[in-house]
Amino acid sequence: MSNTNQHIIDYLNWYLSEKCKMRAAVMLTGSWGSGKTHFLKNEYMLNEPKRFIYISLNGIASAEDIDALLIQSLHLLLESKGVKIGGEIAKSFLKNAY
Repeated sequence: MSNTNQHIIDYLNWYLSEKCKMRAAVMLTGSWGSGKTHFLKNEYMLNEPKRFIYISLNGIASAEDIDALLIQSLHLLLESKGVKIGGEIAKSFLKNAY
């Protein structure tokens, strides 16, 4: 059985690989209800070990709104328990290394 989203999976895998030198956002387009969010959150992101920032552009009116969403998402990511624990471990390691 073939995956109808295979071309998207292939592109995202290439984009996230070392081969790709671009570092920007990827926007999936499709009609309302076509499954973009479901695909990303329930299929692709669950099978990838990398961390993602997902924002919805639904209702966004300006570039400033996008900036605010990205900052908010980054803040939530950096405040997560795992990141805090990792930061404490790194600080402890660096402190004891010198």
